[in-house]
Amino acid sequence: MEALIFILLLFIALALTWIIYRALYVNKRSRKLTEEKFHLFEDMIGKLISGQTLKPAQLFQLAQNPSTRFNLFKILERFGRSSFFPQEYNTIEKSAESFLVNWLEFPTELSTAPDEIELADRIHLPGLPDFEYLVFRFKSRRLAGQWMLGVVGPFGTDSKPFEIPQRIFSRFNAAGTISALDEVRWVHNNIAVTNH
Repeated sequence: MEALIFILLLFIALALTWIIYRALYVNKRSRKLTEEKFHLFEDMIGKLISGQTLKPAQLFQLAQNPSTRFNLFKILERFGRSSFFPQEYNTIEKSAESFLVNWLEFPTELSTAPDEIELADRIHLPGLPDFEYLVFRFKSRRLAGQWMLGVVGPFGTDSKPFEIPQRIFSRFNAAGTISALDEVRWVHNNIAVTNH
């Protein structure tokens, strides 16, 4: 009986150690990611505060990168300079791509931006004809270079770029092992709607 209690206590101690380690790791990685992104925008924010001119090439470079696109849009919006945002990236598709990349970068997910990402499909669920989910395929060396699926949405006819979507998720299913429609159904039925 004592051996059973010892094993149970050991299991509880190991589980608690893992939970604490994981929480500290996630917090540390999340803070590091936030700091890295802030440094990318630090000079631009200083220029916005002091009313200096922004370089279109720098804005284009930040908008081109899905990892920094959302942050750029929100910073420009905050300073009343949304019109400076490159219009070719001010679309539902490009904002959804940015949301998925930012989600993938989070330490509990892929923990890095994918090496490649592209729109794979647009899905309208039966019974929801006015709403569309965007399905992306992405790959990363961390995933052995396989294309995986990620889902963002739903978007309605009145949705605007960079409005936070209700669902952003990937089960890291390899493309070709499940249809885009089935992946969207699963996300729609199993992922809670985000509160804005």
